[in-house]
Amino acid sequence: MHILINTAVPWLRLYDGDTIIAAYPVAVGKPSSPTPSGNFTVQEKIVDPTWIDPDDTSIQIDSGSQNPLGYRWLGLGGNYGIHGTNNPNSIGYHVSHGCIRVQENNIEKLFSETPVGTPVKIIYDRLVIEKDDNGSIVYYIYPDAYYQQPLTTTYVINQLKTWGVSDFVDRNSVKQQLLASTGEPNYIVTPVKLQLEDKSLDFTAYKTDNVILLPVMPLSKIIGLPLTWDKEKNLLSSKYGQVPGISKNDNVYINIINVEKLFNLQRDWQQPDFLILRVMKNSTAAIYNAAGLAIPRHSFTNNEQPQAA
Repeated sequence: MHILINTAVPWLRLYDGDTIIAAYPVAVGKPSSPTPSGNFTVQEKIVDPTWIDPDDTSIQIDSGSQNPLGYRWLGLGGNYGIHGTNNPNSIGYHVSHGCIRVQENNIEKLFSETPVGTPVKIIYDRLVIEKDDNGSIVYYIYPDAYYQQPLTTTYVINQLKTWGVSDFVDRNSVKQQLLASTGEPNYIVTPVKLQLEDKSLDFTAYKTDNVILLPVMPLSKIIGLPLTWDKEKNLLSSKYGQVPGISKNDNVYINIINVEKLFNLQRDWQQPDFLILRVMKNSTAAIYNAAGLAIPRHSFTNNEQPQAA
């Protein structure tokens, strides 16, 4: 179990291993008293904590509706902690003296799930990239509340590249999102896992605007099928046929509906984000070998003798 807090957003997430089991909006330190980044642990847990004014320690408020700490306190050391609040309208903003405020109903759940010793990591990251519940890759750019993290268009694109989706990112769109920095979601594509018969492929197809695009060169290399790319006409050709190609940066894609015509492979959908490519009759020996299938000798002409894998 561990907690991750991103003060740029701001939100808190509770993890069990790599799985998010709770996610809450929070309030964090204002620019003049920012919540510190770093690695912490839950050092103490207090029910009905007493609030002590950080500017005048002689002023104290016992537990109750007037207590800014709410009814639960998870101490991180020093004056910092994760706690409830009597000001729920502050959630989502940079307004505290540096502590992390959580809605009362959420802090009670977090309190019960979080033992003393739980690791807590606090980061300040304006750029958040993640996969949503539907499998789509989405990114968010938040305002620089602490004036700590200037971002550039190139940086954002390079970070998206690590997710394998930079071919589908428009540079001008990223620039506009940086200028706005609203924290709104920007959906890019939904990766589609691929298999060739029973063999997992180390690249993916991508669903974008209700079209699924397949990168052709990685597949061509794996199955040993030569392709010809006519860049001027945007046409791809193989021994099986010719289909339109779609160029993105240095990569070429086809609409997945054309995979049979270009590669002699049949689509076998297992799930919306999982596709198996099946070898069809009259495929080359190299394709059978790549798929790990026995080669039906009657499928070949005399000048194409199959080779055992």
